[in-house]
Amino acid sequence: MLPHANVECVPLADGGEGTIDALISYTKGQIYTEEVQGPLGELVRAK
Repeated sequence: MLPHANVECVPLADGGEGTIDALISYTKGQIYTEEVQGPLGELVRAK
């Protein structure tokens, strides 16, 4: 029906567990871990 259409398969996630892994895998990215201030003022490690 659409002879000139391009199709690209990409990972899809619903925003739950696995979403970041899907995006990192597709974009060949990296996850960085930093120490940040949490909501109650304490320092926490965050990705």
